[in-house]
Amino acid sequence: MTEDLNNPLAYRYSSKEMRDNFSVMRRYQLWRRLWLELAKSQKKLGVKIDQKAITEMQNNLDKINLKKAEKIEQQTNHEVVAHIRLFGEQCPHASKIIHLGATSAFVMDNADLIQIRDGLQILKSKLTETIKLLIERCAQYKELPVVGYTHFQPAQFTTLGKRFSLWLQDLLNDLSLMNFVTNELPFLGSKGAVGTQATQLSVFDFNRSKLKLLDEMLATAFGFKKVVISSGQTYSRQIDSRVAYLLSSITQSASKFSNDLRLLQHTNEVMEPFGKDQVGSSAMPYKQNPVLSERITSLARYTISLSQFCHFTHATQWLERSLDDSAGRRVAIPQSFMATDAILKLYERILKGIFVNKEMIQNRVYEHLPIAASEFIMSLSAMKGQNRQEWHEKLRNLYLNNPTDNTTIQELKKLVPEAFDIKVHIGNAPQQVEELIKEAKKLIS
Repeated sequence: MTEDLNNPLAYRYSSKEMRDNFSVMRRYQLWRRLWLELAKSQKKLGVKIDQKAITEMQNNLDKINLKKAEKIEQQTNHEVVAHIRLFGEQCPHASKIIHLGATSAFVMDNADLIQIRDGLQILKSKLTETIKLLIERCAQYKELPVVGYTHFQPAQFTTLGKRFSLWLQDLLNDLSLMNFVTNELPFLGSKGAVGTQATQLSVFDFNRSKLKLLDEMLATAFGFKKVVISSGQTYSRQIDSRVAYLLSSITQSASKFSNDLRLLQHTNEVMEPFGKDQVGSSAMPYKQNPVLSERITSLARYTISLSQFCHFTHATQWLERSLDDSAGRRVAIPQSFMATDAILKLYERILKGIFVNKEMIQNRVYEHLPIAASEFIMSLSAMKGQNRQEWHEKLRNLYLNNPTDNTTIQELKKLVPEAFDIKVHIGNAPQQVEELIKEAKKLIS
């Protein structure tokens, strides 16, 4: 039951906060807290439970001997039973009522939901900080003209702030989705072997009104506003699938950013931070590789692939319960959260130290101005009553056959001077950026 120190996500990439949230020790501490709250709620609802048993459980919540629990599990081949027995040995007065009316899913699924909820809160904080940094960059560069690319070929001009706004828009969509997923995340409660609460009903001497009260009390104790109404033994794995899609979406957005930055670093327009003593290559001393962006791309692939597990698991669960989900969920859920956490850390780090090469950007803008002007020449000529298609053919021949014919370009400047005004080429980009910034500030306020 010891932590896997050979997991790079644990020791190299993710934050301590996220690692602690999904640690083995926290998992079992949550189990004990769930057993304690179950007993306290049952006692409040009239079940005869000695207060000494409650006190005993409270005093031993964090005194977990992982090695002893592992030894019991080797004998029983049942993780939950091992921890029930270990807790019972430490709490002799409470041993007869620990796990009363519950199934393994009571501790396992509810603990998972708590860890997912807390993991989402950690990610929301990091996502919000990343959005704030993008807002700053959008405002800073909203009017700086840059060459726009389609198919990674020079196209019309845009602004660097507008390009930052593309990345910002994606993360705002992710934040909206996160708010929805978080608000809809329910607590399972104690639903029994097939979801009917039959055993808990017997514990309450068949008083049905107490079943709903029990679930509501448990949910409130752990900070949940909603409770699953209908379930099998476990909560629907659709919830995992929804969370996995959210994490995948965040990492897709981050990967889009990192891939774009890798392209821009190749053109020396925008570069990720590179430390004074940083080494780019063990063989080529001059190299400044975009390693942070590449790491985002790599981890994003992993997170996106893990989301597929959750989708397939939901699609293939049998009736009220099957166990083919368990082993994979132990891997997919914590790993997805830790990878997404690591990605947002990298995203934030890049934005804080990003380098904008204004000189190179300006050179590329003036270099491509004649090409970018072509569409404006056609449009403006058509507005003057000339034939757009004829201009299209003239310009196509010029740029494909005589790209360095400066004489012709100078003549075009005289004929259609407006097409060579850089401010015309950025269109409504600054205004769009300002509008998005307003929306972003509303969302994170």
